[in-house]
Amino acid sequence: MKSFEPAYLASLAVSHRAIRTVAALTEYRGKQKLWAEAKREVLEHLLKVAMIESVESSSRLEQIVVGNHTLDRLLVNDEAPAAENRSQAELAGYRDAIKLIHENATDMPITEGIVRQLHSQLMKYTPAGGGNYKFAPNDIVEKSPDGRILRVRFRTVQPIAVETYMAGLHEGYRTALEEGEIEPLILVPLYVHDLLCIHPFSDGNGRIARLMSVLLLRKLGYDVGRYISLERIIEESKVTYYSSLGLSDVGWYEGRHDHAPFTEYMLGVALSAYRELEANTSLDFSHGAKKVIAEEAIEALPITFRFADVAAKAPLIKESTIKATLKKMREDGRIVSEGRGRGAYWRKVGPTSSTS
Repeated sequence: MKSFEPAYLASLAVSHRAIRTVAALTEYRGKQKLWAEAKREVLEHLLKVAMIESVESSSRLEQIVVGNHTLDRLLVNDEAPAAENRSQAELAGYRDAIKLIHENATDMPITEGIVRQLHSQLMKYTPAGGGNYKFAPNDIVEKSPDGRILRVRFRTVQPIAVETYMAGLHEGYRTALEEGEIEPLILVPLYVHDLLCIHPFSDGNGRIARLMSVLLLRKLGYDVGRYISLERIIEESKVTYYSSLGLSDVGWYEGRHDHAPFTEYMLGVALSAYRELEANTSLDFSHGAKKVIAEEAIEALPITFRFADVAAKAPLIKESTIKATLKKMREDGRIVSEGRGRGAYWRKVGPTSSTS
């Protein structure tokens, strides 16, 4: 809300770095159609990988972790979470919410109703459910390892004011987009930052902000979040993420905050994703090249590894190719299997083992 007040927008300054990033992103948006036509099979596979990585990374950022077998069951097989298991419930909720965006983004306007709908999806497997605004304060605090609150990092909007702030945020975003005075890409991090400062829900605010980041970019024609996990890139740079957010929080209530740190960070995440997408669509994916990629992935793993480790290392390679590569390397005496099925472990015994 505060970032979309007329006085703030009227004095909005955009750094040269942000301008250059916007120009690069606009160029990448123009390449999307070419990639969609020439690399259809690659993009279809990337879509599946990105969905899984998005769920895992966004959940890990909230310290929600489950075992590999459970991940396969929830994310690959689309099974329901175990009853009364909070971690599984939240993983499955994010899975359903990101799928909703991937499948229906065109028909999802940027409104309070959509934010509530996504929160309902996110929390639908939890006992409390979702979609309702918070009823108690939920300030952002810094805690000690034993759970003690050391300090309040940011006082979020009080429950009684959430509806007013959320209405103002969406009205402000819509108006700024319609007026067209500010580059639409700049409005995306402004929206996400305000949403995080409002912290409208009792739980799941960080995940909702990441979901809305994907949706906002999709609505502007930037489809990279479908094929490359923005959540993974945020997790990999989480120190910078939290640092930039903290810098941009200062003075937010007074409308004196500096949006640049968080704006530059979020635009940089999108640019990193596009560069990764470009690299993936530029690879040689002939049959022979796929086997080489699978073998190189295996060689880069520790001496003992699992099938899932190879698949994670070479996300663009089909399971059938990985299986064929494992079989060939076993026949050559370079690896041996310990166990059966997808849960089996493999161990390097030949020249490959020296790479670990």
